[in-house]
Order: sequence, then C-alpha cells, then structure tokens
Amino acid sequence: MSLTVGRIYGIPIQIDYSWFIIFLLIAWTVGFDLMPINYPGLGFLDELVIGVVSSLALFASVLIHELAHSVVAKRSGMKITRITLFLFGGVSEIADEPSTANLELKMALAGPLTSLALAGVLNAAWFLSVFVNASVLIQAPLQYIAWVNEVVAAFNLIPAFPMDGGRVLRSLIWRRNGDLLASTRSAASVGRAISYVIMGIGAFFLIFLLEIFTGLWLLLIGWFIASGARSSLSQLIIEEGMKKSTAREMMSSKVDVVQPNLTLSDLHDMIIRQGHNGYPVIEDGQLVGCVTIDDFRKVKKEEWGNVFVKDVMTPRSEVPTVGMDESGQVVVHLMNSSRLGRVIVVDSQGKLAGIITRSDVLRMMQMREAAAIETVAVHSSRQKIMSVNSGMYFELQEQLMQGYDWVAEFDPNFFQLARSWVDAGVQGVMIKKFNFLAMRPGTSTITLHQIAQPTPSRPATRGGIYVRYTISIIGPASQIANQ
Repeated sequence: MSLTVGRIYGIPIQIDYSWFIIFLLIAWTVGFDLMPINYPGLGFLDELVIGVVSSLALFASVLIHELAHSVVAKRSGMKITRITLFLFGGVSEIADEPSTANLELKMALAGPLTSLALAGVLNAAWFLSVFVNASVLIQAPLQYIAWVNEVVAAFNLIPAFPMDGGRVLRSLIWRRNGDLLASTRSAASVGRAISYVIMGIGAFFLIFLLEIFTGLWLLLIGWFIASGARSSLSQLIIEEGMKKSTAREMMSSKVDVVQPNLTLSDLHDMIIRQGHNGYPVIEDGQLVGCVTIDDFRKVKKEEWGNVFVKDVMTPRSEVPTVGMDESGQVVVHLMNSSRLGRVIVVDSQGKLAGIITRSDVLRMMQMREAAAIETVAVHSSRQKIMSVNSGMYFELQEQLMQGYDWVAEFDPNFFQLARSWVDAGVQGVMIKKFNFLAMRPGTSTITLHQIAQPTPSRPATRGGIYVRYTISIIGPASQIANQ
C-alpha cells in the first residue's frame, strides 16, 4: 500500500507505508543516539529537531538519487511508472528494460554519481557552517546527510544485481557478449553470492557480537538483494519467452465484466463465486476502469454494501491496455509495471476485446515450450523458475500422456491448491491444470510428478518424469530496485 504525494518531472512520487517505520527509527537513532555523541549538551527539543530534519533530508537524498535514474531513462524514451520510497530506501519502477548496454550503464551510474555530487555539496556546506559557527541545528543535519550520501553512493556501487553496481556489471558483460539474458544470469549470480556474504556477516553480528540491530538489518538487506536478483531474472526470462507471442494469442476473449454501480458486497460475492481477482469495469459498452481484490482494502468491510465499484476502481487512464497485435513482451512489461496484475486488450476502436492475466502468460509459455519438444524421455525432468504475487491465484499445467496423470507436491505454508482439472488444449491435446493460491511472500517449490494410472493388475506408480517449479512469491508488482 502506497500514498501518492505528488509528481516531479511528470513522475508520480509515492510513499509506501513501511517508510513511516524507518523514518521514525532513523529520526530517533540520529537525534537521540548518534548526534548527542558528536554534539554533547543538546536538549530534548534540539535532539528531536535534528533527528526529524536528518531523516527527512535522508529520504530527500534517496528521492534525488532515484530521480537521477528516472530522468536519464525518461530522456531516452523509457516510461517511468513511479518512484516509491519504502523501508529499504527507494525504487524507480521502469516499464522497459534498457534497449542498449550503453543506456543501461548511463542509467545505473546516474544515481551513485548524483549521490557523490550531493555529498560534495553538503560537505562544503557543513564546513562553511562550522567556519561561521552556525547553529548546531544546521551543522548536525548537514554533517549526517553528507555522510549518508557517501554511504548510499558506495553501497549502491557494490556489484550486487539488481542494485546500481550490479546493473553496471550487467551492462559491461552485455557490451561484451551482446546477450541481455545471459548477462542478466551472470549478474544475478554475482548478486546472489554477495547477498549470501552480507547475510553471513549479519548472522555473525547477531550471534557472536550480539549486535541485534546491525545483524538483523544486514540479514534484511541480504535477503532483499537475493530476492530482487531472483525476481528480476525471472521477469526477464518471461519477457524474452514472450517475444514471438501476441496479445491476440494470449488473451481470454470471454471476459466477465462489472458495472460501475455494483456494490462492493455484490462484487465480493462474484469474486468468491467465479474465482477471479479482478474485473474490467464497463459502462455503455466502454471500458471505464478496472477493479481488483486489492481495492477492497480501501473500504471497511462493514461499508461494502454502501460503496460502489466506481468509488474504488482504477480509472481507465491508469489501466494498462494493449492492441490485439501487440507483442507478448510488451504485455509482460505492462503487467509487471502495473499493480493490477492484468492487461486489458482492446480492438482498433478501443473497445474491450479480451483480458490477459498472469495465468494466461504462464499458459502461453507452457504451450510454446510444449510445441518445441517433440518427445520426452522416460526419465527426464525439467526445472522452471517463475514469480507470482502474494495473495493471487495462478495456474500450472502439463500435457497428459495416455495412461498417465499428474500429481502435485507442495508446501502448504506457501501454497493452497484451489482445484485441479483436465482440459482440452491445442488440437485436442489433453492438459492437466492446477490452480494454486500463493499464501505468503517467500520462495518455495511445486513439483508435478507424472504417475501411471492404476490398472486391475497394477497400482498407481510414479514415473520418472517430473517438473519442478521454483516460485518466488513477491509483492503486488515486480520491481526494478535501486537503493
């Protein structure tokens, strides 16, 4: 959940609710722990003012850092969805991957170089404030925020993808081999290795030095980097696999829609009955918005009967839409940059033609994979990596061979099996489908085993074929993260 606080250079600026936690923590730590050591004799009010001003200045610096990335990207023709300040700093959500390695390099370096420039200016201002014997209320925040910008620049240059340094590393590898996907795999591997080192240091601080705050903070940072590397790589793999597909091929043309005057109580009943997470909103045959299960959070449950879809829906101007002949890669970009988890397909007149959900994207990937494999060895296995949203339904499916079935093994702490069924696929090929609910953020596996169906002389036995899905359950949207 985020709060929009304005726009800069046409880019929406949002504050995640987790930001308020870290804002208060930094204000308290700087004002009442750090600054009294450097400036003894401060009163309570002075400490409070210094802490609040320093915390605000910190996040202003993070915002400027992210704006540097976004301005370079926007001037190169890329779409910036939003900049969000949250627990770990800031994130620029960019709808597209850079088109060239040189553009990636410029975008990645823009943030740290801006932070270094800020550090230089602020250090000069601090020295001047000391020289003229300015108030401690000016000296202390200047000293702190100059130091913080130095730390932010240095930290972000660590080659841990998807941070700035990791993106610099990817761009240099990309310039050498010309392969974005292979470069991302290499950078993500380095990022994961560095994240494990950071978590190891955090565990050392926590267990052996009993530094609880430092240890937990390093563990969180390491986990954040590892999670970002996995989700960024998974996102790119999906996008690359969708290049040859079109929205027409991916979409579901039979779309359940709702009217803007439907109450949230009635909408809730529809969601329970039909199992959808969201609906296009149609009025007089025209698309006017989109409503999802997340929109219920805007209203107290006891008020659902008096609140209408039009009061909480995402308006048409903010709903991601594509034409029927748009590439699947563009569809996945839009889906990942949007917090709706779906893309609306419109015809040449701009009328609703279909809808594409994450399940539709996964289905198309599996169909293309199945078409490329003519035979499967008896003892073969496959590994697949994907990411889904926490609290969302998603679908897995595999082709059925005569005399065999598929069964699923999974951790019930992460997944709930809603239902499984057999359906006819392309050219009458039978497909076994599993519909799962992602329960909570984290990484876990779902393994689909092929089993031989029982006969009068033989019980059901597990064959040698299995497909293991390593699934990252993430937040409302995949993000390109920068500190």
